[in-house]
Amino acid sequence: MISELGVARYPNLRWGDYWAGYLEKIELRDLLDSVTLCYSTIQDYDGRPDQRARQEFVNSVPRIFGEEGVRYSVDDRAGVHFALDVEFERSRISTVAVLGGARYKGVRTLFYDAYTALDGAPPDGKAAIRSSFLPSRAFSG
Repeated sequence: MISELGVARYPNLRWGDYWAGYLEKIELRDLLDSVTLCYSTIQDYDGRPDQRARQEFVNSVPRIFGEEGVRYSVDDRAGVHFALDVEFERSRISTVAVLGGARYKGVRTLFYDAYTALDGAPPDGKAAIRSSFLPSRAFSG
């Protein structure tokens, strides 16, 4: 875990012994990354990826996020992404589809920059607004 998140691991303790205390101390970005890391470590007894268990894990994460009232979604490989609501996601996907042509490359880049800023942990609203309302760099050079 230290190589993935850059946080300490305590070698003399089992994960369950300090799980709750550990989660209370880490940064939000590390907590969100740990969802993906947990998914990647789910294996069967032979050390192969256990797809059924991984799918169960992925299916449980949105329920937990909903219970905790956090605005994140999880993809089919346990990648965690910022999400406002279903309509926001629908609009985002349709906007990306419309900006698919080469003519809209600069605008598409700004759109991705804004979404990437919102998808950070914590979200960077200032950078998202700059990408949305100050598009001069998309058309220069």
